[in-house]
Amino acid sequence: MEESIGNEIEYNMEKIMIDSFLKLDNDLMIEALPNPASGKTLDKETLDVAMSGSCACVALIKDMDLYVANLGDARAVLGQEIDDGTYVPYQMSFEHNSENINEMKRLFDEHPNEHTTLIRDGRLLEMLLPLRAFGDVRFKWPQKNLKDYAVPVYGHGVIPSYYFSPPYVTARPEIIHKKLNYRDKFLILATDGLWDLLSPEKVVQLVGNHLNGQQSYDPYVIPEDRPVKLREVFEDLTKRRVSISHQPVDHNSATHLIRYALGNDHIQISNYLRADMPRNIRDDITITVIYFDTDHIIEA
Repeated sequence: MEESIGNEIEYNMEKIMIDSFLKLDNDLMIEALPNPASGKTLDKETLDVAMSGSCACVALIKDMDLYVANLGDARAVLGQEIDDGTYVPYQMSFEHNSENINEMKRLFDEHPNEHTTLIRDGRLLEMLLPLRAFGDVRFKWPQKNLKDYAVPVYGHGVIPSYYFSPPYVTARPEIIHKKLNYRDKFLILATDGLWDLLSPEKVVQLVGNHLNGQQSYDPYVIPEDRPVKLREVFEDLTKRRVSISHQPVDHNSATHLIRYALGNDHIQISNYLRADMPRNIRDDITITVIYFDTDHIIEA
């Protein structure tokens, strides 16, 4: 994972991230199995965890290098400011599902004789939407393991139909790397619940407007380290006046996104969040927004 170059150590960040994901998933699968040699018996709670599936979207920043490791249907989108002051999305990940052509090619290459049974109704073996995930051992274990350990607990239905050549699901993430530049203002990491409701363009626009609105709360200070023309002050104040009209209800940009995605009606949002079966109304939404220091990027 590292190479020595002179007195410096050069880390292969992509390999480190891939190996970390695979090791975590392998640990989940091993932990779920009994080990007669050590006296470890089958534990249903641990097996439940391994049978469940989880997607992941992880961002790592080293110096000016941004790496995103994605697994499943969460997404990472970079917000870039263009010359006219508006914001546009830059995709830092792609969903791993049946709508992803490259992902389908990978799956068909790994299971060349199962083209007619692999994907039905957009789901893997008629059951699973994401094609990469942690856990989901019912799509990874050999059929013997499922028969010996899963069937006695969950019944024969735990083994998917057309289960010929596992593993069908991988925990190997897709890595996208980008050098940060002065246009990169923020990064949004969010689960599919957000992207089901809002496009990347709309999400980036909302965060950009929220950023501008938040900045309008700060007192205006005329720079003292250089001469400033009256026109420049006028233009700055004009921008601030526009930003004031965009001042958000929520100081937190992630909360702002959730509010917009679910609707501005407080009662409606409360009902969404408190519903007995929320998955029947909407998918879970988790959002993280990371802001970049433009001055630091320019100076680097």
